[in-house]
Amino acid sequence: MAGETTYANGYTTTAFKSFGDNMGVLDVTHEITTGELELADVIVFGKVPAGATYVGGYVAADDLDTGTALVITIGDDDDADGLLASNTVGQAGGIATFDGAYIINQTTVTAEKSISVTVGTAAGTAAAGTMRVVLYYTTK
Repeated sequence: MAGETTYANGYTTTAFKSFGDNMGVLDVTHEITTGELELADVIVFGKVPAGATYVGGYVAADDLDTGTALVITIGDDDDADGLLASNTVGQAGGIATFDGAYIINQTTVTAEKSISVTVGTAAGTAAAGTMRVVLYYTTK
């Protein structure tokens, strides 16, 4: 069924780790099922704390579409593609660096935010596999 929301295997409400007072990383790996690759499906990978400033990150994915249709976006509660817009990394597998407006502008969030992957175009022939989302941020 399209448009469903699931939570990553490693997801918790505090999936972020802090390195001292100023640097943090959300690093969650999820085993994607074929049912999670339908149009408008959302996979929540974790949360960042209020005051987080997005500074970089990437998504690494296996070949999740034995066809060539899968397109994903990555963002938070306010902007579904604020970190990565319309990317095909899941079509053949690989790594894509976050290059969305949130990274370019080093956006700071005022409240805790969920970080999610959204399926913009469903997989032509979905295949199960692994996806890892890594988001670097600073805090004050």
